[in-house]
Amino acid sequence: MITPNTWVSVSDPEELLALSKKLKLTPKTFTEPKPLIYNGFFVDSPASCKLVGYKDDSFVVIDVNGQLHTIHIDCLLDMQSSTRSKHTPTENLAPANSASSVYTVIDIETTGLSRYNSEIIEFGALRIENGKPVRSFSQLVCPVSPIPLDSIEVTGITNEMLAEQPPIETALPAFLDFIQDSPIIGHNILAFDLPIINRICTENDLPPVENPCCDMLPLARDCMQISHYNLSFIAEQLQVELGQAHRALGDCETTYRCFEALQKRYNPKIIWQSANILPLEHKEEKSNKSHITAKQFSYYRSRPKAKDIHPTVDMFDPAHPLYDLTCVITGEMQNMDLHDAMQCIADCGGHNADSITRKTDLLIIGANSDPNHKSGKITKAEEYIVKGFPIKIITEAEFLQLLNNQSDCLDNKPLSEPERIMQEFLSVIQQADPRYDLRKISLQFRTPKSSQPYYAIECFGQSCMTFKGSTQLYLEVSPRIQSLFTDCDIALDDSRPNNWARMAARAFSFKKTPQLAIEIYEKFLSINGFDCCSRYLQCSEAGHCTHPDLMTAGQCTYRRKLRSGQIFYGPNRNV
Repeated sequence: MITPNTWVSVSDPEELLALSKKLKLTPKTFTEPKPLIYNGFFVDSPASCKLVGYKDDSFVVIDVNGQLHTIHIDCLLDMQSSTRSKHTPTENLAPANSASSVYTVIDIETTGLSRYNSEIIEFGALRIENGKPVRSFSQLVCPVSPIPLDSIEVTGITNEMLAEQPPIETALPAFLDFIQDSPIIGHNILAFDLPIINRICTENDLPPVENPCCDMLPLARDCMQISHYNLSFIAEQLQVELGQAHRALGDCETTYRCFEALQKRYNPKIIWQSANILPLEHKEEKSNKSHITAKQFSYYRSRPKAKDIHPTVDMFDPAHPLYDLTCVITGEMQNMDLHDAMQCIADCGGHNADSITRKTDLLIIGANSDPNHKSGKITKAEEYIVKGFPIKIITEAEFLQLLNNQSDCLDNKPLSEPERIMQEFLSVIQQADPRYDLRKISLQFRTPKSSQPYYAIECFGQSCMTFKGSTQLYLEVSPRIQSLFTDCDIALDDSRPNNWARMAARAFSFKKTPQLAIEIYEKFLSINGFDCCSRYLQCSEAGHCTHPDLMTAGQCTYRRKLRSGQIFYGPNRNV
């Protein structure tokens, strides 16, 4: 329902006829508005409706069974023949072969991962019309309970930031007013965002969201064959710009870019579902919410903030190893007070920060930190390291060395075997062909629930090598590329039952066999590429593939012949 003071009523018959013709609902030769049939979410069966006014340039007001609803003008075109049903959880809710020209991307940030008791601390929404953002909505929310420490580290949203923000009773209606009846797009919204939103709607005596929606998570799974489907990884694979991660509006921006990229690249069949198709049952669920004690909350509140630390000296030594470095401390310090440590950083000309960002240079782990618990800051730093940002993670002891002007603890710190091999892989590929995309190769740190954490090198989103072993670190090779190692006379132990042959990691180096790195890249390129174009004459004359887009030429069989020196066409023909 809408309130009368938010729209313009049109009651004059001539004005209504003119408005109906302007919206192309009534042919120009008609002398009265053509009847409309509404068959959407607000009725159980087709019902007559009439145009009674407008709200702005994009939305009009219709009367359905005596109730007023706003509807986007693009949704009016099928109101004489629509067969949509309120209870139909299939593509009949909207055109199945394309995305709506008008939709709203939504995202929320919460105090935890439980659908049954988490509170919303931020709303984000982005209105899209004809593929372009036209309006945005962003609102922080003051929760009833303090935010758990792990949620603070993930989102960067603190209790202080929310202290003066409106409560959920105020923020939720504003959010619902923004999305109105438009189709909804989001990442994992059917399993997470919408159940939480609808639970809180029920708790506040508001009608649940029943808009048609498309969840981008299953859509991406249908289109892409990649190792995992979190939003940031999907964005990297689609090569779209990332918004601010783990903030509602930033994630909306990333979701919008990914959704549009999926449309252009794969043209998938869009499955529109009811937002209320999976009603939240009131049953007990093992909550993932991190409950914090009053002592823990008091400790968090007492931690010094970076903005409160200022240098006590007027001059700095530019040669000091901490000079101009952005430093973040996680966990509890053993040898000095946290405030004193941050003050030392500032007095050396360094910069303190409270959270990990792309600008972070050092992450310092306090010696009294729990060795069995990896903080959110460590996880975030490792994610950035994998993406190529030069963040160094050091211990408290190494930090004390830096304070004493001993920079060798950073400069001479040896690379781990996975880092060394990854660095060699990238170096060979970078020198081999300028068309090779280094972003297609990544070093991932994985933490499976049922086994020990390990590193893996991914090529085009698929694992090609892993590093495992407790007493000795082994390089395990995917069955897809074991023959490439054999061709290079590299001995592998293939007696293991999982088909991943292995060798000692320290014994392997791409520097000895640079051609192997190129063959691995080409192998996964051909698996993930497309069919070839018809440039065979130009390629024959040049003696190599000339197509500027390596992905397009990835599965060209003639390209492989050229690489082996076989030319089938033109004056240089040798076969």
